[in-house]
Amino acid sequence: MSGPLPGEPSSGAEGGAALERGVGVAAIAGYALTPLLDGDPYDLLWACHFGLFLSGLALLCRSVSGSGAAFLWVAYGTSLWFLDALNGRELGPLTLAVHLGGLGVASWAVWRRGWPERWVGWRAVAGILALQQLCRWITPPALNVNLAFGIRAGWEGAFSDYLAYTALLCAGGSALILTLELACRRWLPRAGEARRPGALVAGAGGEA
Repeated sequence: MSGPLPGEPSSGAEGGAALERGVGVAAIAGYALTPLLDGDPYDLLWACHFGLFLSGLALLCRSVSGSGAAFLWVAYGTSLWFLDALNGRELGPLTLAVHLGGLGVASWAVWRRGWPERWVGWRAVAGILALQQLCRWITPPALNVNLAFGIRAGWEGAFSDYLAYTALLCAGGSALILTLELACRRWLPRAGEARRPGALVAGAGGEA
């Protein structure tokens, strides 16, 4: 039985691409269900939730750079959610599924496809800041989506004003994203490098 002709994708590459598409569709479907958390459509705009959508979209588009930026985005959003949980926020099973599932999908994408050659942390930082500004324009202040209007409930005593709070979030978030990207560039293989059996063959997906 002959193998694939030169230039034709192997069955392993086709199967890997189909798996990525399936995970991408599942991630976007999970994102679409996030309003079930509180019954509010504005939940779709929380950074940790929106990161799940970005991870799914990057997988569907087979964008290595998109997957890297989405991972950094989700890691930042999930870290804030974790701090909120330590401060006493109630954690239901759907909340856990969305946040941990989003982090799992984003981690799986970069583990599978490798880390992009280009630096992508700036995309995550710019995107998060843009999303926060969008929330100031279109969401009710009472919901404080992405902390766009005030200090998160429970943290008021630690900050003198909202400006100082926002500055710390911006600086701390940028530092976290930079540190994560440095670690990923050091420890993860680059996109297209040979990996475990069953992974995408070199060149199956490019930068975007």
